[in-house]
Amino acid sequence: MLLNIKSGRGVMQRPMQDIVILVSSIDAVESHHLDYVFTNSHAYYQWTNFFTDKQDLDQIDWALLQRRDFSRDPNDLAKFERYQAEFLIYHHCPISAIIGICCYDDNVKQSIQQLINTSGITLDVYSRPNWYL
Repeated sequence: MLLNIKSGRGVMQRPMQDIVILVSSIDAVESHHLDYVFTNSHAYYQWTNFFTDKQDLDQIDWALLQRRDFSRDPNDLAKFERYQAEFLIYHHCPISAIIGICCYDDNVKQSIQQLINTSGITLDVYSRPNWYL
């Protein structure tokens, strides 16, 4: 989806500076008793498996995700879809389950930090350009 937003393919094109990533964790989600599901590939496909138990996290292709290699591969036809494994929270995720915010650069980080400081929320903000395309 991030590539589509960057390129404008099927959605309004936006610069990466406009995209903010809200970070949580399974432990934070579970401590808030939120219902969730995660997949081993893009949730759209019929062959995708859905899981609700963190014991099944080994079903995700972590090596592929860590390589950040989302190119298509004629020798591994499902590779691109596995790279799109998802973690979905039912209905909503309260701000108290967010453990951090990541953004594209230090200018955006400063703007977000100012908003957080005036809101009374305690939340870490990180500039992580390597998380973006």
